[in-house]
Amino acid sequence: MSLAKIRVVLADGQPALREGLRSAFERAGDVLVVAEAEDKAALLQALEMHQPDALLIETSLPGMRLADLIPGLRMGQPRLRILVSVLDSEL
Repeated sequence: MSLAKIRVVLADGQPALREGLRSAFERAGDVLVVAEAEDKAALLQALEMHQPDALLIETSLPGMRLADLIPGLRMGQPRLRILVSVLDSEL
């Protein structure tokens, strides 16, 4: 019996980070990256098109504030799991 892979959208403004995460998920084998987004517009398009199980989003994604975005995502896709990545050089 094979379990379905977790379908994920990666949202980060840095291509190198998205590439590294995609590579790590591919090696793990139980996560399928269905789309990547570099800004808010690309993210909203990817979410609508792919209807993923989860979103991995970085706090400084260009063109948005998480506090404004997340409530709308939760209303539109209540089953979407949202994981927030905080990359801050001062932490």
